[in-house]
Parts: sequence; structure tokens; C-alpha cells
Amino acid sequence: MLPILVCWFAGLLVCWFAGLLVCWFAFNASHIPTICKIFYAIITDEEKYRGYLNLIIRLSCYDWNKPSKKLPSTISYLKFRYILDSLKCWTAYATLFRSVQLNNISSTLGLFISSNDSEQSKAYRSIKYFYKRLLKSITKVPRHSFIPLGDNKYSLNGKQFQKEYLVDLYSDAKKLFDSKLEDLGLYYKDLIDVSVVAEMTIKSPKCVPFESRDQPMISITDLFTIDTQRSVIPTIGFYNEDDHNRIINLVVDCLTFLILMIYISSGSPYRFPEMRVLKFAGNARNLFINPIDKTVELITTF
Repeated sequence: MLPILVCWFAGLLVCWFAGLLVCWFAFNASHIPTICKIFYAIITDEEKYRGYLNLIIRLSCYDWNKPSKKLPSTISYLKFRYILDSLKCWTAYATLFRSVQLNNISSTLGLFISSNDSEQSKAYRSIKYFYKRLLKSITKVPRHSFIPLGDNKYSLNGKQFQKEYLVDLYSDAKKLFDSKLEDLGLYYKDLIDVSVVAEMTIKSPKCVPFESRDQPMISITDLFTIDTQRSVIPTIGFYNEDDHNRIINLVVDCLTFLILMIYISSGSPYRFPEMRVLKFAGNARNLFINPIDKTVELITTF
């Protein structure tokens, strides 16, 4: 009869573990002495009732609120951790409540706080053992749920995702970049398209894109002759003081879309702190030219 009663009690505890305040109102106050007696017996009787505590822990990993024809579904690691936290509190408070009634709280307290493991309650140590194993399992669980769904299709945290989305996102970012660059061209007399600038500089036979990464040049512009630099630098047109902030905002917008395109097309993603600065000169320079395929590279130290 007792094992059946404990199994029923373990299932009922799952509902009570939602939190100490919820637990307080989940049952009539008259049940508290009985519950305290059960926990006191589990903690102080080293062998007889320890199996019941392990049964409570094992039953607590199921979601008893969802009806199921077979076994109920298991809860998440984090929710199970919350339940074990509540169980540790219940075990300690209920046992000590009973020990106050029996006037042996001093000896009972040592079962929880003794520095010597052999003097601690074996039943309470089993809860902490399960808790440590749970924490170890949580550290191994990926932060994001990533499930393949077929050819170039995936589920990321419950949302479907596919490669075409990146293609469209890159295309939209490029269109926005080109539109902002076109608006910026209203304030310059001869603002050249990016692809044309690449042909005149990086891909030009006059370009010397060779430099040592250990001792790079001060500026990426040092790779080009003065005549090449002058041929691509636009001539600023007339604008009033009110246009000054608009020009700066257009440049910032262009850089924002450029960084988004770099992030999408780079393969292994960059970290934000290293992407928010594009520096072509100085000690912290991170823009270089690949001497093989003559493409601009964003080199990070991470």
C-alpha cells in the first residue's frame, strides 16, 4: 500500500513544484504536517525510503499536465532544473519543520549543511547528485534547435528557414546599398559605380596588391599610385549646411548594408564587435586585398 501511496504522491508533487508560492496554495494547510513527516522519514531513514525519493525525481521529469495514452512527454531541461530546485527547498524546509516539532533541529540541520559528505543525508545527496548531472547535461545542449528538413531547408527554433532566404536578403541589401549610393551621387559630380572602381584599382594591372601581413602598409591606399587614386576619388559638388547630416547618414546606411552583405557572404560569421569598424589605415587596420583573387578582405583577430 505504501509504494502505491508514494507513487501517487510523487505524481501530485509535479503539480506542486511550479513554485513555492504556488505550492503553498495547491493543497490545504492541514496536509503540511503529513508531507513534512514523509520528507523527514526520507531524509533521516537512510535506506528504507531513499528509493521513494529517487522515484519522485524520476517521475518529476514528465509533463503530467498533458494527457497521453502512453507515457507522458518529458519536460525541458530548464523546467526540470526548476523542479529540482523546488524539491531541494521542499525537502529541507519540510524536514526542518518536522525536526522543530521533535526538538532535534540541531542534529537534523547537520544532514544538510555538514561539510563532511559522510555526515550529510544520503537521500539529500542523491538530489544534489541528480542536480549536478542535470547541469552538466544542460551545458551540452545547443542553445538553438536546428533540424534539417530536406534540400537546403531547415528548422531554426521552430521557424522554417532555407537558403533562398539568404539569397533574397543579400539581393535586397544590395538594392538598398545601390539606392543609397545613387542618392549620395547627387552631392558629387563624378561618383563612380563600385564595380567600375574595382576595375580601375584592384583589378587594374597598375595595382600592386602585395604586402606582408606581418608588416602591412599604413593604408590600403598605398597599394595604388597617386594617379589611380585621383581617378576614382569623386569631386564633391555644392551643398548647403542642411545637407551635411544627410550625406553622413547616407554613408552610414551604405556601410550598414555593406556589412550585412559581408556577413551573409563570408561563410563563417564574423562577430559584431569586429564588424562594426571598417578601417583601411592605421594600427588597427582590418581591410586588406587578397593578392590571389584581388578581392577586398575583412581580416579579424578572433
